[in-house]
Amino acid sequence: MNKSNRSYKIRQGENMSETYKKNIAKILKVLPSSKICIIDGRKYYFDKCRKKNIPVTPEEIVRQSIVAYFRWILRTPICYMQTEVSMKRYGYTNRKDRADILILRPDGKTILAVVECKADYVEITKDVIAQMIRYAKALNTEYAFATNGRVFIAYKYDKKKGYAPVKCPASYKQMCCSYTNKTPQMMSALKRDDLKTLENSKYVRRNYDSIIGRQTKEELLTFLANMYDGLQDIQAILPEKEYVGFKLLEDFGVRTMEITTPGGFFNNNYRVFSVESKEGKKYKIGMTISPYGIEPNEKTMLAIVVDNGEKCHHALQLIFDSNIAISKDKKGTCYDISHKGKINVGRRGCAKIEEVLEFVKSTMPKLIGEDNRVHLGKFHNTEQIVVTTPEFEEFFERIISYTMILENFRAHKLGLNTARNEE
Repeated sequence: MNKSNRSYKIRQGENMSETYKKNIAKILKVLPSSKICIIDGRKYYFDKCRKKNIPVTPEEIVRQSIVAYFRWILRTPICYMQTEVSMKRYGYTNRKDRADILILRPDGKTILAVVECKADYVEITKDVIAQMIRYAKALNTEYAFATNGRVFIAYKYDKKKGYAPVKCPASYKQMCCSYTNKTPQMMSALKRDDLKTLENSKYVRRNYDSIIGRQTKEELLTFLANMYDGLQDIQAILPEKEYVGFKLLEDFGVRTMEITTPGGFFNNNYRVFSVESKEGKKYKIGMTISPYGIEPNEKTMLAIVVDNGEKCHHALQLIFDSNIAISKDKKGTCYDISHKGKINVGRRGCAKIEEVLEFVKSTMPKLIGEDNRVHLGKFHNTEQIVVTTPEFEEFFERIISYTMILENFRAHKLGLNTARNEE
């Protein structure tokens, strides 16, 4: 057996070292237990996470015990724990399975860990570990745990190995300090505002204040709120597909990404896609709508970030206020999004717009219009935007292609500068 096969088996739960197993049966026996009531002759737990009565079963006994373990031993606030969570809640509309326990970060939205619970007579085998890891990968958690109430096994995400066994963490606080896996899956929005509601500018100003700049024009508000909701709506997921300039590998839904800036790092929530360029390079590309500038002079931008595996940075900050042309046609009000080609190249400042446009034209000429601007797509105000609508798909193809062209342009310019310095 070669070395890579050995490490794979360990990660899948075979030959599990006792170092990574924690015997918790004695600990669970002394912890406060969930209240039991009897209804129509049947025993029920009151689940504080779901806030309802749950029938007592062998698996539920373990689940409630582990909730107590996280609460009293690892000091996890009960408000950051969810039990029996449908995967549909996190965007997987075709899945009927449920995660036993989810541990959230202190933001109350992003997932820190998933726990797979089995009845006490079920052994934690490689198949159980594989099931646990499937949940962890789908939800992009930092930690993954498996337990039968007798033993407790911990896995943690590693950039090189994926999910690998580790010693059980000592506390929830310790778990929260880890950010190796930077893109946890976000909970799906349960309900969207309809277009009629979004036509009320006062409503949009009040409820979308965190994503729309204060100086953004009134006539853009409905569209921007609709676009933001469309990016957040993970009931619709783009399938794997070959586009003109790239291949979409996976639509991850809404996840947290950590961005590198000259001033340091910050986290934000983006609709994240895994794509592969024609050159075979793989990227995670995120997009969201957010304010641009300093109060009270904020405008609104479409922020596109790229994670190339080494760093995550802004590839494009498209200011909607100056890059949307509003017109009317047979379908209704039309929002035409374009860009003049103004970008930054690392710490060297703005590139020459003429050079950028020439590079785009040489790579994908259909993006350049007669007005010598990069045209990215059109939207009408007649329907809710979701990622699977034809207008969004055309926009998606153009904006992702343009983003990767800009990445190649930056690499080209930085490469030329490096070569000149070496000369």
